Amino acid sequence: MTLADGPQGIRFPLDMKSPRFSPRMPGMARLVLLLAALAFLAAPARSQNIYQVWWSPLLDLPALSGVDTQLRAPFDPDDRIELRKGDIAVVENCLALTRRVDSGYRPATARDSTPFGVLTGHCYTLAALKQAKAATESYVRDFTMTSGALDDLPAMVGAEWCEAQLDTLLAANRAGVSWSEFTQGGRAFGEPSGYRVTVSSRDQIVVERRVGATGVVHDRRVSIMGRGDFSGDGIDDLLVQTTWRNGAEVGSTLFVVSRVAQGDPLRVVATRGPLPDSRSACGPAQPEEPEQPQS
Repeated sequence: MTLADGPQGIRFPLDMKSPRFSPRMPGMARLVLLLAALAFLAAPARSQNIYQVWWSPLLDLPALSGVDTQLRAPFDPDDRIELRKGDIAVVENCLALTRRVDSGYRPATARDSTPFGVLTGHCYTLAALKQAKAATESYVRDFTMTSGALDDLPAMVGAEWCEAQLDTLLAANRAGVSWSEFTQGGRAFGEPSGYRVTVSSRDQIVVERRVGATGVVHDRRVSIMGRGDFSGDGIDDLLVQTTWRNGAEVGSTLFVVSRVAQGDPLRVVATRGPLPDSRSACGPAQPEEPEQPQS
């Protein structure tokens, strides 16, 4: 016979054929052992913090039990997109989108690219929340977005995903290098001006990169979309969504960010959904040169 799930999840064997509980033992000895066992089992379990799953109000999700409904809810007619992987597939809800993307489908046309970038961020956030569990340890629960957030957020959350610096970016994440440190305070690749950070809420910032007199040519909205255990190790994580705009291109990437001890740097421990195309060139998109009138 087994008493399951005792304090701290330990299983206590109570085999009545064990010598400790042998019927041949003197009655008083058996009684003492039984009383000691009962007293141990009756003792209150050691208190343990539980960090429940939290999700952003931006999701308009009343309860986690409604995630499946939202995953299956049809997109607005204008948001239905075509994906291609040899054949063409029309996706009409988040469940179909995540399944197709996971199997290698990508936007069929340039027209599908913008809604694809927006919808994947939303759909993969819902999918991540469906799998999330409450955490038993946390070193990030109190983290909020501030004007100085770039000094704490990992470089992978904000830096350019391009082939020229991809290996460097991955190494920086392992070393715990922050966004601002990686880009030298916004002067990545010698650019003359840095970032402007606007705090939208305690869970969201907008990061704009300005180059000379051309105005904003690249901006990113960085949002904490969830808190909880998204990586399965019992430690509290941040589900961070970066929505980026580079010229006419729009995309979204989802990162699981955490630390394993107080005072450790934040690192990306996992990603969800499609990653940016690392083949693209580093640096912001430049405005097209106006056509010169023919003489």
